[in-house]
Amino acid sequence: MPVNRGNVGGQNACLDEAKFKLILFVSDDVRLWGGCLKELVDFYEKRPYIRVQPVIHNPDGTIQNAGMDYRWPGYGISRMKFKSTTTPIIASICYLTGSDRKFDESLPMAYEDVDMSLRSNGLCGICPTAHATHLGNATLSYTKKDRWRFHQARLQVIDKHFRGVDRWTRKLAVHIIDRIVNITRGALARRT
Repeated sequence: MPVNRGNVGGQNACLDEAKFKLILFVSDDVRLWGGCLKELVDFYEKRPYIRVQPVIHNPDGTIQNAGMDYRWPGYGISRMKFKSTTTPIIASICYLTGSDRKFDESLPMAYEDVDMSLRSNGLCGICPTAHATHLGNATLSYTKKDRWRFHQARLQVIDKHFRGVDRWTRKLAVHIIDRIVNITRGALARRT
């Protein structure tokens, strides 16, 4: 692309160029198990889901997540073990979706998966017969600037999806938690 639109913009560019009704996104540190794609497509086409994810495993074979939940106050997401075929949040590391979906490119770096899932009104699915391995953020290292972008993305998602007292208590909690996390990180860095 002539301008770097980041991860979210890259996903949207793929969706814009799509020639088919279904798109599979797979991060570079995810490996699909045999038959994963067929299982995802079959599962997607039989149910009214907007996005579908395989069960994601750690490199040792244990389940890393089978969907995620958006924890109060909106600081993070909790990874769930397999409980059902629906989930509040699908991670952007590997999912199947229709080519008519778009991500919010105004998010500074992250939480595009949380935002998209919250906009899906609970229509996110986990295919119990499709599996993939996540090598565990093997390509990422987080800087202080990245942590600031995560902070901004959390606040933006809260602003978009919550109102009134709920919005303000979530935002206050995120500020407090981020402050504590950054202080703790700084103390640990000074010890090493």
